Amino acid sequence: YNYRMSNVLAGMGRGQFEVLDLRVKQRQAVARRYRDAFADIPGISPMPEATHGRSTHWLSCFLLDEKQFGCSRDDLIGHLEAAEIESRPVWKPMHLQPLYAAAECYGGSVGEDLFRRGICLPSSSSLTLEEQNRVTREIRHLAEAVPELEFATL
Repeated sequence: YNYRMSNVLAGMGRGQFEVLDLRVKQRQAVARRYRDAFADIPGISPMPEATHGRSTHWLSCFLLDEKQFGCSRDDLIGHLEAAEIESRPVWKPMHLQPLYAAAECYGGSVGEDLFRRGICLPSSSSLTLEEQNRVTREIRHLAEAVPELEFATL
């Protein structure tokens, strides 16, 4: 029991359980659409998943290979921001948080690599197909424009 939770909040929580399976399916569908839309673009791939279950895809996370894709994760975030599309880096590992900077880190550099290359794309279960298509169009536009931009700077 959580005595800090009011009856109203408990009622809202119970109501959300009734649609949880639907919301998970909607978010999984968003992640699949992104995955399929980027399948032919080198350097952008879905975040690896554990083999012992299924992801809810509550977040639609992708990894960028800067050399193959042609720009960094931060460049992509900036491009999407200019198009008024919110995106963000994946979670920041605890040992990179200022409070824990002096703490001992276990597990190697996997978390740092995921943070450096990972991006979370819009993944709300309420995203329309047009909104999802807009995200994929902007990413495809950048991926196609990068070689042109590099050539123009030579």
